[in-house]
Amino acid sequence: MKKWIAILLSLLLLAGAGAYGYYSLRLSPNGAMNPGRPAVKMEELLQNTSAEQWKSLLSEAWSGEVTEYESREEIFSRIYERSAADSFSFRSSGEENSFVLSSGSSDLAVLRFGYENDAWTLSETRVLLGAETHSIRIEVPENIVPTVNGKTLPESAVTDFALPYADMSELELQFETHSVRRVYELSGLYETPTVEAEGARCILIDGNLWSYEPTDARSYGVKVLAPATATVLLNGVTLSESEVVGTEGVSVDVEIPEELTQKLPSYKIYQVSGLYSADTAVSVETGDGRKLEQSEENGVLCFRETSATAPEPEIETVAGEYLKALCNYGAGKVGSGGPCQYVVPDAALQSFIQRAAGSLVWIQGTGLELQEPHSGEYISLDADTCVCTSRVVGTVSNSYSTYEAEFACQLLLVRTENGWKVTDMAYE
Repeated sequence: MKKWIAILLSLLLLAGAGAYGYYSLRLSPNGAMNPGRPAVKMEELLQNTSAEQWKSLLSEAWSGEVTEYESREEIFSRIYERSAADSFSFRSSGEENSFVLSSGSSDLAVLRFGYENDAWTLSETRVLLGAETHSIRIEVPENIVPTVNGKTLPESAVTDFALPYADMSELELQFETHSVRRVYELSGLYETPTVEAEGARCILIDGNLWSYEPTDARSYGVKVLAPATATVLLNGVTLSESEVVGTEGVSVDVEIPEELTQKLPSYKIYQVSGLYSADTAVSVETGDGRKLEQSEENGVLCFRETSATAPEPEIETVAGEYLKALCNYGAGKVGSGGPCQYVVPDAALQSFIQRAAGSLVWIQGTGLELQEPHSGEYISLDADTCVCTSRVVGTVSNSYSTYEAEFACQLLLVRTENGWKVTDMAYE
């Protein structure tokens, strides 16, 4: 009996060992012969999944951050295609039920299997694909807003609102207002973007830097003629000798006493070019605080010391009356005493007028109607000496025709004990 009991126990132990072995190898979730174990599932997944399917599966699990200026799908697609160019394989990750999916030497993802409802299923996919992100810097004129990949950058991307232009002159930098650039910076980009700045000209693309300037950069300037002793201001900044490109003297046709020739105005010519701004406000002030009026001659801003207003009202009166009397004398309407009453006694001009009487006989009787004369272009040489130009328009008539003519002459007037008198003249 004992023998049969021992045999029965042996058979039971053998059956139990067999059952346990069968369970461990075949029925256990991690049994070496279990057709549903993770390694087999991973092998099946590898055999039954195409490269495009892997791309879709990994794209869903990819956790990379993409800015609004790039497409998530396009970025992942490029990263995947660079890494998944070879055949696929897998190996254990070193963690239980976890495998590394590879393509050639590139590790693509870690796939973890979990046991649920008596079956192994893929429970977690951690994508290993990644790419370095970078920042870009865009320098644009202050009135230009750039775009990145077609999208306008917001003002919140501006990191500098007043970056000077590197080649702007020191003079222009001193202007009360001058052109500046804005700097936009954007980070988190995976690829080199398309950067545009409509209305500006690209001057530099260097790595992650884009630099733009106005299309009319450095194309503005100004040329100024001003008295040598005056102060010239351009946009509030005093121009210096470094901006002087020439000089100009003033010549007159009347004979000026030698001691007064140095009193004639002399001028400096200032030139400023290469400006970013077209706004050029110029003002000129003399040493005694007078602001000179501006005119333009052949593109040059001229500030001459000649004045449209007589230093004294009597000068304008004498100059106008003298010219009218001179014209009437030439037409035979008055004698030489007409113009000579306005001339310095015993001056050479007085003798000239009196001697001219003999040569005027042939035009005496010519019809002449004069308009009011106009005097201007006054140059004060000192308190008692003045040069000016006097003009008058008259209607001339004879037996053949009637026409209008302008008569003009430059006059030198001096103060005498009998008031202002003409001492020399030159026809224009």
